[in-house]
Amino acid sequence: MSQILVDFAIKCIQNNISIIPCNFTTRPIIVSWTPYQNKMAMPQTARRWFSKSRLRIAVVGGPASGGLEILDFRCNGIAFADFSEILERKKPGLLRSLYCGQSPTGEYQLIYRCGDGARVNTKLASFAEKVQRAGVFELHGKKIKARKHDNKWFVVRDLIEIRGIGGYCIVAPSKGYKKLSGDLFSLPILDADTHQYLIRAAQSLNQWFLPADVKPAPISKN
Repeated sequence: MSQILVDFAIKCIQNNISIIPCNFTTRPIIVSWTPYQNKMAMPQTARRWFSKSRLRIAVVGGPASGGLEILDFRCNGIAFADFSEILERKKPGLLRSLYCGQSPTGEYQLIYRCGDGARVNTKLASFAEKVQRAGVFELHGKKIKARKHDNKWFVVRDLIEIRGIGGYCIVAPSKGYKKLSGDLFSLPILDADTHQYLIRAAQSLNQWFLPADVKPAPISKN
C-alpha cells in the first residue's frame, strides 16, 4: 500500500493537487499542514511521508490546488441521494462530471475546481433531533452535546459542508476509501453560476434554522 500511496501522491503533485498525510483518525501526522494550503509539497517530501505504512492521503482545498473545493456529505451521507436528485433534474450530467468518493463510514465527497475561487470551510446544511435534557448524545455514530433553544434541547448534526480554503479530505487509494466516479486528475472547473447553484442546492437541504439564520432561496426538486 505504501508504494501505491507514494505513486498517487506524486501524480497529485504533477496535477497541481496539494496533498498531506493523515493517520487512521483522519488527523494530519505532520507538525503543521497550514503551509500546504498555499503550496504543494516537494516530491521528495511526499515520498518520505507516504513510504510509511498505515497512512491515508488527503487532498487540500483552496489555492494550492488550483481552486479545488470539496462538498462533504456528512452523517453517513444521508443527504446525498436528495442532493443527487436535485442536480440530475436541474443540471443533468453535472454530478457525473465531478469526482465522487466515499469514506468507510458511508460519507460522500464531491471534488471539483472553482473558476471563481474556492470558498472557506462552510456548513451548508444541518439537521436536528429533539432530546429531553442537556447532555451528550450519540447521533449517527457521533457523540454531540445538546444545545438549548426556546427552552428545548436539540442535538444538531452537519449534513453538508464545504471544505475549501482551510480544508482537506481523505481520498482513495487510502485504505477503506472508494472512488465511485470521476477523475481526480481531470477535474471540471465550475463557472461562478454553476458553483453557486451547487451551493444553493446543498443549502436547500438544511433542516435546522435559528431565528438569526437566513434561509437560502429554495430549489425545487421538480
